Amino acid sequence: MYTFGWCSGIQEAERLKQLGFDYIECALVTLNLEDEADFAAKQVNLPSIRVLADFYHMDEEQDPISTLIENKDWLRHIHLADTGRLSPGSGHYPYVQFAATLKASGYAGMISAECTVHDPEKEFAASLAFMREKFM
Repeated sequence: MYTFGWCSGIQEAERLKQLGFDYIECALVTLNLEDEADFAAKQVNLPSIRVLADFYHMDEEQDPISTLIENKDWLRHIHLADTGRLSPGSGHYPYVQFAATLKASGYAGMISAECTVHDPEKEFAASLAFMREKFM
């Protein structure tokens, strides 16, 4: 965990408000699975270090959705996309299972879409309605 060693010397309140490890392509290191990101955050062990779970990468890497529950205390943010990194609700990802697992984990933080949009006027409204249906 030498890669993250610089974090231990930072005055949290002064210089680091919050850092989330995006588990697939972090600016610091590539973390291939949700469990790897959680392991890295636990090793740094600062309250301001948490994990961003990216559903697109979780599905692409066949990362078990159950890791959301196993590592629930380390989740800070959720990114959503669908098949081909398109708008949530436009593909075949297992959103029913993902939303149920996220709810079972007790997660109450932010969720955002990180996806490609071809027709904003249609896709924004449809994706927002889809996300509200699944996550609210």
